Amino acid sequence: MIKNNSFPEMAIQQIWLEQDFDQVTLKTICGQQVKIEFAGWYNSASGPDFREARLKIGKQYLLGAVE
Repeated sequence: MIKNNSFPEMAIQQIWLEQDFDQVTLKTICGQQVKIEFAGWYNSASGPDFREARLKIGKQYLLGAVE
């Protein structure tokens, strides 16, 4: 029997929305610091979960959708 180890998407959305994780030590797999400046607007329609999120990775700023 195969176990389903998936995490419910709604739980992940809630964690992201509330920023309920350690942001101080958040880094990419290459070791660059990740700063979430704005988690984005929650999207209840089809498409990505959040829109217009703003992140800073290293010295680069990113704006876009989060799925």
